[in-house]
Amino acid sequence: VVAWFIVPLILSGHDAFLVSIIGSYIIAFASIFIANGAKKRTFISIGCVALILLFVAIMSYLAVSILGLSGLGDETAFFLSVDQPKIDMSGVLAGGIVIASLGVLDDIVTAQVATVDELHGANPSLKSKELFKRASSVGGEHIASLVNTIALVYIGAALPVVISIASYNSDLLVLINGEYLSTEIVRTIIASTGLVLAVPVSTFTATYILKREGSVTSSA
Repeated sequence: VVAWFIVPLILSGHDAFLVSIIGSYIIAFASIFIANGAKKRTFISIGCVALILLFVAIMSYLAVSILGLSGLGDETAFFLSVDQPKIDMSGVLAGGIVIASLGVLDDIVTAQVATVDELHGANPSLKSKELFKRASSVGGEHIASLVNTIALVYIGAALPVVISIASYNSDLLVLINGEYLSTEIVRTIIASTGLVLAVPVSTFTATYILKREGSVTSSA
């Protein structure tokens, strides 16, 4: 999807942000369906990811626009903008944040839906509130580790550049407000916010659908 859809369309001058969002949805739907098969919880997961991905896309667009991030925070992006002036680098940045958030978002959503499904299957008599509470407890543990992972991955990748910038300027406020580091901070915050939102949304949706279906089946 990235090689034959996202990259060629961006290089041909299409809206980088819109192309990235469409590509993200294609990747999300295909990867979840292929990994989990045509099961009920697969479709629940796809619906939840679609909703949360929209939230992440809106947050990315607003963050890049409000903070005035140009997408030229590193040399590669700068040279690309010179070589391909028709590409909107701020759109590439916002779209990249959406794509980067997708991997861990798939992980937490499918895990939460599967947790609710397994708990419900093991004890169908659990009330919706109790089912939601138990599944959310599992999700909370998962979220803590994933948010930590995201932050460490971003800072680890950016560490050489951060050290290089810091060697020329020791003012912490100036360093944090530089575009390169502020971009990494925005990436971390948006991805983490999407993950935190994913737990209650996917847990509530799965609980509601599975309990509702169970009550309908019992009535029948």
